[in-house]
Amino acid sequence: MFLNIKTIVTDIRLLLILVLYIVCNIMGYSSTSRYIIVSLVLLIGIFELPIMIQKKFKWHYSMSLLLLFSFWGLLSYLWAYDNHLVVSRFFSLLVIDVFYIFAWNIFYEKENSFDLITTIIILSGFILSLYVVFYYGVSNYYYMLLKGYRVGMEITNVNYIGLNCIMSLICCFYRFIKENKLYYFVFMLVPLIVSLGTGSRKVIIAFVISVFALVLFKKSETFGSFLGKIFKIIIMAMLVFSLLKLPAFSNINNRFSSFMNLFNANAEVDESTLIRKNLINQGLDLWRDHFIVGIGLNGTLSNTTGLGTYSHNNYVELLATVGLIGFVLFYLMYIIAAIKSFLNHNYSIDKVLVLLLICINLLLEFACVSYYSFQNYVFFLLMYNYVYTKCEVDNNVF
Repeated sequence: MFLNIKTIVTDIRLLLILVLYIVCNIMGYSSTSRYIIVSLVLLIGIFELPIMIQKKFKWHYSMSLLLLFSFWGLLSYLWAYDNHLVVSRFFSLLVIDVFYIFAWNIFYEKENSFDLITTIIILSGFILSLYVVFYYGVSNYYYMLLKGYRVGMEITNVNYIGLNCIMSLICCFYRFIKENKLYYFVFMLVPLIVSLGTGSRKVIIAFVISVFALVLFKKSETFGSFLGKIFKIIIMAMLVFSLLKLPAFSNINNRFSSFMNLFNANAEVDESTLIRKNLINQGLDLWRDHFIVGIGLNGTLSNTTGLGTYSHNNYVELLATVGLIGFVLFYLMYIIAAIKSFLNHNYSIDKVLVLLLICINLLLEFACVSYYSFQNYVFFLLMYNYVYTKCEVDNNVF
């Protein structure tokens, strides 16, 4: 079935999850979109609750981990610099937790749940990229690319657009590798152009690593097929580097070169990199002073901390705001999933995708704050769907 679209369209709950994901991709979790997001989560609950009651509610320990993290953040209200910031962020986390619980039970009853989740990621990224292009107009968008502008800043956080498009690209390439259907390239073209047009350095790193890993670690039956992989990797590397030489993507080259200059004391570093470096250093200073419990959930946004904004690094943000305890609670989600996936002896391209996305997310979180991102929780959903169906049920990996 073409991308499982019929299954999604005919199930109102899956359709609402897709719409919710698209809204979050385009608008983020802002004061403007908050009411839309909460309304969509409530709608999903209205349609799912009767089914959950009838077929027996399914609880998974991943839900407990997410709720523990959220309520630890709420507990930081007792010592926080700004109590209002704690309550605001806790409400955001609680809404996403509730969504995760509903979504887990929805996909639990589906036979092809893993593919359905990747389809939702693919479609949402494709629709986001089309929205970006038509927001500016095709001709104007092409002109902005040629001039080397970072396209998308007028819509939402430009790095946010790039990361959502690249996750869609990775899942789309995974489905192409798995099913060998050429139509997946149609769903890859526009998100690839839009993600590169954002000028995000993280995007190109994630894309190159993902494509090479999926090709390299696809199971080979013969030595000839292995040589074919090497040939494909060489061809793709040449295409990527040729594409980056085009004037339209010169912004990525310039920003990446400037970032690498950070490791050269005598070279020039761009303002964006210097700001990130300073914010991370200030965040680490806050953590040293509040090592175990942090300064309070969302506390870096408080002007009293000297930051007034998030620290541009998920690790530092969590250490500074919820301390070592909150940091461990959050990253247990990754650690448990990585161990169980790795110990699953049944080799498949699904396993490669999950381990790859864990590595990519952990790498990207050095350059963004994602612990309250709706997209991050969709990734958790994909990750633990694989862990439950392929590791815990099929193979009893502790």
